[in-house]
Amino acid sequence: MLEIVSDVDEGMPVMDGDFTENTANLWRTHKKYLTEQQQIIVEDYYNMKLHTYKNNTSSGMETTHTGLISRKDLNTILNDEIGFDKLNKTFPYMLS
Repeated sequence: MLEIVSDVDEGMPVMDGDFTENTANLWRTHKKYLTEQQQIIVEDYYNMKLHTYKNNTSSGMETTHTGLISRKDLNTILNDEIGFDKLNKTFPYMLS
């Protein structure tokens, strides 16, 4: 739920129509699948307004994004909440 609002652009479904209404509907229909702690985290971000943030790529370039959460903050939350050692890894069956 946080990934979909971390880097939004006009072509994304969440941007089709009113962004605030779309995220409110997404929150309403999906929050029951989250733990209480996850609900607190997601709700805090979903209550924010869209903002622009900078991201540094692995090659050292700076990119600009618009969203509710920066990629850095998103990665921190995913690591803290999921803690899966293969997070963001590619598996051979995904490459075919």
